[in-house]
Amino acid sequence: MAKKLIYYRDWDELPVMLTLEQAALICAKTPDCLRKWASAGKIPASKLPDGSLLFDKEKIKEWLQKRSNATVQQCAAS
Repeated sequence: MAKKLIYYRDWDELPVMLTLEQAALICAKTPDCLRKWASAGKIPASKLPDGSLLFDKEKIKEWLQKRSNATVQQCAAS
């Protein structure tokens, strides 16, 4: 049976901790990409005893803001 999709209208509706799949959607990356980045320490994540990953939504929000600010600065410097 397929998982039921849940749609969020804004940031405040998201759960405090995001699953790998939720974080991947927010970051517009694949779950495999986020898994690799988390393993390399490129994105903040918590590893559970069973090996699954959770992402704190506020840390992800900060991480995304830093990345977008860096991109804007790179474009401005060009």
